[in-house]
Amino acid sequence: MLLVTAKSVLKQPKLLLLLLTSYKNIIIQEYRDIFNAMKMRFMLYVLSIFFLGLGLLSCVVSLLLWAALPILNPQNYWLMIVLPISLLAASPLLLVLANRLKIQLNFIEIRKKIKLNTRRICQTAV
Repeated sequence: MLLVTAKSVLKQPKLLLLLLTSYKNIIIQEYRDIFNAMKMRFMLYVLSIFFLGLGLLSCVVSLLLWAALPILNPQNYWLMIVLPISLLAASPLLLVLANRLKIQLNFIEIRKKIKLNTRRICQTAV
């Protein structure tokens, strides 16, 4: 097999260059996917922390306004309850979403392509 591969590389160097560039493109795409998953995970962590802080801040503001707002504006006092609860509930949900994102090297496509190309090279008559 090694002899057949060496002969095909010597007779057709463009084939080797084509194979290597296709492998390079697949590897670059894999690393881009990993980088995008890492960016998404980081963004979800930041949003989770931001919603937690905003929820705590809105809890404090709601407690401070609780005595005055239901008397001044009785139709909108429900916002003082719903806003902090929704923000505090969204924070752990985003955290769970961030933890569920899997970041792993997945070179299944390149392995399949290498096996297919080595089979093709061995089957060709040199």
